[in-house]
Amino acid sequence: MAFANSVPARHARLPAATFQQRYGPPWAAYAIVEGAAGTRIRSAARASLAQAARPRPHTLGGIAATHTKAQHAGHMTHATSMSAQEFAERYVGVWNEASPEARRSLIRELWSEQGEHVLQPPIEMREIARRIGFAEPKLELRGHLALEARVKRAYEDFVAGGKYVFRPAPHAERLRDHIKFNWEMVSTSDGSVAAEGLNVVVVDDEERIRLDYTFIDP
Repeated sequence: MAFANSVPARHARLPAATFQQRYGPPWAAYAIVEGAAGTRIRSAARASLAQAARPRPHTLGGIAATHTKAQHAGHMTHATSMSAQEFAERYVGVWNEASPEARRSLIRELWSEQGEHVLQPPIEMREIARRIGFAEPKLELRGHLALEARVKRAYEDFVAGGKYVFRPAPHAERLRDHIKFNWEMVSTSDGSVAAEGLNVVVVDDEERIRLDYTFIDP
């Protein structure tokens, strides 16, 4: 093998530390032995030569490859470890968050850059539209900035005054990339339910929302 021939046979007997100083990685990871046919690499080490040819972490290519692989692994771990109910709790928590900076960060974690939020118009709005001869109005937006404005307005209207808080209902469910959960807006004084609704979201490969459908119960 080319690698084996590049190491003088006499150097195979060098102490491991000296050998590593001279030849460094990838040789430091391989066991060099002398057999009847001279210097050779153990079969197990030979099988690892392909690994040695991959981008190293200390090179620019290696750093990029390592970062991408670690990032992907992180998303996959997150995807497999989060239940539908945990997802619902994270989602509802965004609408209760008082800090604008925290809301901004949470929105970027939960929604993709071009994530869409589609709200079923309240029944009063639909009735007014029909009465004056218009089709059902559409309430939809896209992107992080629009979502920030939407969540900010909902927080100021319902939560900031301390009268209400949103909470997820139990029994959220998931089917492939679809997650379905109910939520409630409850009074902070007596716990009574002032409003409730249903959300159906579609997530991408990174477990971030790309489509978010909100239905408000009459």
